[in-house]
Amino acid sequence: MKNFFTIFLKSLLFLLLGSITVVEAGAQSNECATATPLTIQTAANCPSNATAVTSAQIAAATASSQTACYTGGQQDDDLWFAVTPTAAMGGIFISVMGSGGYDAVVQIFEGSCANADAIGCVDAGLADDTEATSLIVVPGKTYYIRVYNYDPTVGGEGFSICVSNYTDSSLACPTEVNPTAGAYCNAAVPLLTWNAIAGILAISGYNIFFGTTNPPPYIGVSTSNEVPTLTNLAPNTTYFWTVVPESATGYGACFNTVQSFTTPPAPANDLCSGAIPIGMAGGNGSVTSCNELATQSLAPINCAGTSTSAPDVWFSFTTDSDGGTASIAISGVSAGFDPVVQVLSSCTAGNLACSDAGGGGVGETVVANGLSPNTTYYVRVYGWGGSMGNFTITTSGTALPLELTTFVGKAMSSNNRIEWTTATEQNTALHTVERSADGKDSWVAIGSKAAVSNSSIIVRYNLEDNTPLAKSYYRLRTTDNDGVEHLSKIIVVERAIKDFKIYDALPNPTEASVSIRIENPTQETDVEIMTTDVAGRIISQRTYSLQVGTNVLESDMSSLAKGTYYLYVRNGEANKVMKIVKQ
Repeated sequence: MKNFFTIFLKSLLFLLLGSITVVEAGAQSNECATATPLTIQTAANCPSNATAVTSAQIAAATASSQTACYTGGQQDDDLWFAVTPTAAMGGIFISVMGSGGYDAVVQIFEGSCANADAIGCVDAGLADDTEATSLIVVPGKTYYIRVYNYDPTVGGEGFSICVSNYTDSSLACPTEVNPTAGAYCNAAVPLLTWNAIAGILAISGYNIFFGTTNPPPYIGVSTSNEVPTLTNLAPNTTYFWTVVPESATGYGACFNTVQSFTTPPAPANDLCSGAIPIGMAGGNGSVTSCNELATQSLAPINCAGTSTSAPDVWFSFTTDSDGGTASIAISGVSAGFDPVVQVLSSCTAGNLACSDAGGGGVGETVVANGLSPNTTYYVRVYGWGGSMGNFTITTSGTALPLELTTFVGKAMSSNNRIEWTTATEQNTALHTVERSADGKDSWVAIGSKAAVSNSSIIVRYNLEDNTPLAKSYYRLRTTDNDGVEHLSKIIVVERAIKDFKIYDALPNPTEASVSIRIENPTQETDVEIMTTDVAGRIISQRTYSLQVGTNVLESDMSSLAKGTYYLYVRNGEANKVMKIVKQ
């Protein structure tokens, strides 16, 4: 009787669903290790050759150990499927259609079941909608598809799943031009370049895969035929890369031609023991250098904020018999390289001065005074956030334009008052007060005072900031009549917060990340930050817990391609939408 009932049920489903393949009820696809294999169809054969899943199979499923991509949903009813693309495929298209109230969540994994990595999650529709996504694939690699019901209150009748070939055979695979296999190029030119393929205007972009494993992982998309800057490369390391073009109808099958190159050793002055001397005695001279492939010798310092890493190179200069003051300038900086310069009395300690006033492609100047005669000092240059590039370092003995004795700020009833005094001034022309929201980037001048030029007595100055922030960082920039500038230490002035307020993200445009400052006056609360592209596709979404007071949240955009994005900041008290340009 049981066999007859099973045959009858299958026949009935076949009549209802046509040529849809019926999967046996039970736990055959209940875990990744027993995932149901799917045959990759042509687009014309989907969904007629879809695999159907019944409510009985859903009810028999149990929870898997992998983390679901949404906190909501009925994770204990997940079912697993697997596909293994052939060498002729560039991409696949995955389609899951719910029925009878089933709201499908589709999660995609790669790697072994014991160590599977989630690479995608789709939940764009509601009950009975179709969830669909395309995926660039590596020939011979198995991909796992996990499907579960988002709505815990509705079991649903079931769903059907189909995977089809999503390859545009008209897309030729780009030929990698630079670097050639086994070679390496300097940061002064684009690190990765390839020939542009025909019909570029019809192509959605080039998908870039780069890393130390073969096949390499995805790092972003480019609309041009180059990747100008790659940071945090290691010396003596082989890197693999390939480029997969994308059109509106599919991807190029380009994973059969992965390129590679090997980086050279670290720079000769990667360690302080190999510091390059600059100029003659007295420290006057100039050297062109590069921190490319440098490693970190010392931890990053807190100059105008603390970097996440410090790929540093070293230099030295020796004072003359008078000692006194030295000025160290960094110029000719590569685009994308954000230098931090530090002066030390030894290779391991004695921080005398530092500068990190600018951003990517901007030079730095730091002045060290009170130097002993006939003494060797060391200069350390590294890239903020792991950035690498070329630059010129110049040292010269110059008189400090002033002796700054005090620099303070006070929160008044409606503004901030900045006060400073000088004990001596030599050839000074102008004092400018600059303000920043985080003490690291986006410094703006809020006012200036004419200097006294030459003085050997105490001179007092003050300036009012009539549009203060809840937490303002200030510094004083003094310029002498010869154009030489000196930056003071950074001070902070905080004001009482009265209203919940979201400020614009900075910097904008950005090359790596943006900071969003939020003033929260009363109690701990949450805020959601979501990033989308111009088409409205969600790129990232995260919830942050706000403390009472000023909160500065970082949104990392370093892995995104150049272009325009939208940043949505949402809270029960205020919402804000900002257009961000990624450079």
